[in-house]
Amino acid sequence: MYSLFPVFLRKGGLRMNKVLLVDDEPGALKSIKYLLDWEQTGFVIGAEASNGKQALELLRQDSFALVITDIRMPVMDGIALIASIREFSDVAVVIMSGYEDFSNARAAMKYGVKDYLLKPAEAEELDRLLLKLKHELEEKSGGGRSKPESPASAVDFVKFWVKEHYAEQVSMKNIAAHLYMNAAYLGSLFKAQTGVGFSEYVLRIRMEKAKEMLEANDMKVYEVAAAVGYNDMDWFYEKFKQYTGVNPGDYRNKHLISS
Repeated sequence: MYSLFPVFLRKGGLRMNKVLLVDDEPGALKSIKYLLDWEQTGFVIGAEASNGKQALELLRQDSFALVITDIRMPVMDGIALIASIREFSDVAVVIMSGYEDFSNARAAMKYGVKDYLLKPAEAEELDRLLLKLKHELEEKSGGGRSKPESPASAVDFVKFWVKEHYAEQVSMKNIAAHLYMNAAYLGSLFKAQTGVGFSEYVLRIRMEKAKEMLEANDMKVYEVAAAVGYNDMDWFYEKFKQYTGVNPGDYRNKHLISS
């Protein structure tokens, strides 16, 4: 996976990481190019392609720090392109698609895609992602062969965050912002890795914590509800009964009798 071609250009003495844009819609390519000031982020558009086959030809002729590709394209689609890229390169890849499709996100995860952005992408979202990628590239600039990052680290961070902040109003959007990732894509990764959706995972953590607190018998039910992130007592009662089969008071009494 080494290349004789540099993945960056020098402009005004500054290093600019080269980007390959791949999309069959000229309007989409134009929108991405003018979405932000690329040079301010440390990147520069090095080339464009209208389908996966053209992109592969460019990648075999030159090297890039980042490939941003659509999925649905003629001749060769984005997933097939990424699969082919991984046969000879570990270049960073980001998908930018107009379709929020879990099967595509799962396929992208298999090939170590950095993120899955939905069109129309927001400048702030793309800027955060490029900043993250720039830092990663700088860390790797000392040389050596790099491999696509495992999505497991991002999923582990989500788990850690929920366990630390379950008493707050946790959301995938907020967690994704800390990781400079798209919330929908991170949610897909999380479900693929854990087998449960994010909301279900948060519910499980909160309910298990509530059970522990009720078993301790030193907190009132409304205090337990607030401690696990519920300000609405009726909602807490409903979710707790759905999870355990009994209401909080009965759960506590049952535990006291059994102990």
